[in-house]
Amino acid sequence: MWKQQRKKVNESKFKKDLQWLKAVISLMIVMGLTWIFGVLVVEREELLPLAYLYTFMTAFQGVLIFLVLVVFTKAVRDQLRISILSKLQRFAKRKHQVCTVICYSL
Repeated sequence: MWKQQRKKVNESKFKKDLQWLKAVISLMIVMGLTWIFGVLVVEREELLPLAYLYTFMTAFQGVLIFLVLVVFTKAVRDQLRISILSKLQRFAKRKHQVCTVICYSL
Protein backbone atom coordinates (compact mmCIF):
# COMPACT_ATOMS: atom_id res chain seq x y z
CA MET A 1 0.00 0.00 0.00
CA TRP A 2 2.81 2.39 0.86
CA LYS A 3 4.45 1.70 -2.51
CA GLN A 4 1.23 2.51 -4.36
CA GLN A 5 0.88 5.85 -2.61
CA ARG A 6 4.53 6.63 -3.25
CA LYS A 7 4.06 5.72 -6.91
CA LYS A 8 1.04 8.08 -7.18
CA VAL A 9 3.02 10.90 -5.58
CA ASN A 10 5.90 10.30 -8.00
CA GLU A 11 3.51 10.28 -10.98
CA SER A 12 1.91 13.52 -9.77
CA LYS A 13 5.31 15.15 -9.32
CA PHE A 14 6.36 13.92 -12.76
CA LYS A 15 3.25 15.46 -14.35
CA LYS A 16 3.90 18.79 -12.61
CA ASP A 17 7.53 18.72 -13.67
CA LEU A 18 6.50 17.94 -17.25
CA GLN A 19 4.04 20.86 -17.27
CA TRP A 20 6.74 23.15 -15.91
CA LEU A 21 9.18 21.94 -18.57
CA LYS A 22 6.64 22.58 -21.35
CA ALA A 23 6.03 26.09 -20.04
CA VAL A 24 9.75 26.84 -19.87
CA ILE A 25 10.36 25.55 -23.40
CA SER A 26 7.39 27.55 -24.70
CA LEU A 27 8.67 30.72 -23.06
CA MET A 28 12.16 30.10 -24.42
CA ILE A 29 10.71 29.82 -27.92
CA VAL A 30 8.54 32.94 -27.63
CA MET A 31 11.26 35.08 -26.10
CA GLY A 32 14.10 33.50 -28.07
CA LEU A 33 12.47 34.17 -31.44
CA THR A 34 12.05 37.80 -30.49
CA TRP A 35 15.74 38.14 -29.66
CA ILE A 36 16.80 36.26 -32.79
CA PHE A 37 14.83 38.70 -34.96
CA GLY A 38 16.29 41.60 -33.00
CA VAL A 39 19.87 40.42 -33.54
CA LEU A 40 19.25 39.84 -37.25
CA VAL A 41 17.86 43.37 -37.61
CA VAL A 42 20.94 44.87 -35.94
CA GLU A 43 23.27 42.75 -38.07
CA ARG A 44 21.56 43.57 -41.37
CA GLU A 45 19.72 46.83 -41.55
CA GLU A 46 18.36 46.12 -45.03
CA LEU A 47 16.03 43.44 -43.61
CA LEU A 48 13.15 45.81 -42.91
CA PRO A 49 10.46 43.08 -42.73
CA LEU A 50 12.41 41.46 -39.89
CA ALA A 51 12.45 44.81 -38.10
CA TYR A 52 8.66 44.94 -38.32
CA LEU A 53 8.40 41.33 -37.17
CA TYR A 54 10.72 42.07 -34.25
CA THR A 55 8.68 45.12 -33.28
CA PHE A 56 5.42 43.19 -33.52
CA MET A 57 6.71 40.27 -31.46
CA THR A 58 8.21 42.56 -28.84
CA ALA A 59 4.99 44.57 -28.56
CA PHE A 60 2.81 41.48 -28.22
CA GLN A 61 5.18 39.37 -26.14
CA GLY A 62 2.88 39.62 -23.13
CA VAL A 63 -0.07 38.44 -25.20
CA LEU A 64 1.99 35.55 -26.57
CA ILE A 65 3.06 34.56 -23.07
CA PHE A 66 -0.58 34.69 -21.93
CA LEU A 67 -1.61 32.48 -24.85
CA VAL A 68 1.16 29.97 -24.24
CA LEU A 69 0.80 29.75 -20.46
CA VAL A 70 -2.95 30.15 -20.06
CA VAL A 71 -4.97 29.56 -23.21
CA PHE A 72 -2.93 26.67 -24.59
CA THR A 73 -2.89 24.86 -21.24
CA LYS A 74 -4.92 21.65 -21.32
CA ALA A 75 -6.62 22.30 -17.98
CA VAL A 76 -7.83 25.73 -19.15
CA ARG A 77 -9.04 24.34 -22.47
CA ASP A 78 -10.96 21.60 -20.66
CA GLN A 79 -12.62 24.11 -18.31
CA LEU A 80 -13.52 26.39 -21.23
CA ARG A 81 -15.02 23.45 -23.10
CA ILE A 82 -17.10 22.48 -20.06
CA SER A 83 -18.25 26.06 -19.54
CA ILE A 84 -19.21 26.58 -23.18
CA LEU A 85 -21.05 23.27 -23.39
CA SER A 86 -23.03 23.98 -20.22
CA LYS A 87 -24.01 27.42 -21.53
CA LEU A 88 -25.06 25.90 -24.86
CA GLN A 89 -27.13 23.29 -23.07
CA ARG A 90 -28.84 25.97 -20.95
CA PHE A 91 -29.50 28.04 -24.08
CA ALA A 92 -30.95 25.04 -25.95
CA LYS A 93 -33.13 24.16 -22.95
CA ARG A 94 -34.42 27.75 -22.71
CA LYS A 95 -35.05 27.88 -26.45
CA HIS A 96 -36.99 24.61 -26.24
CA GLN A 97 -39.09 26.00 -23.37
CA VAL A 98 -39.87 29.16 -25.34
CA CYS A 99 -40.84 27.12 -28.41
CA THR A 100 -43.07 24.92 -26.28
CA VAL A 101 -44.85 27.95 -24.76
CA ILE A 102 -45.33 29.58 -28.16
CA CYS A 103 -46.59 26.37 -29.78
CA TYR A 104 -49.07 25.69 -27.01
CA SER A 105 -50.32 29.26 -26.98
CA LEU A 106 -51.29 29.05 -30.64
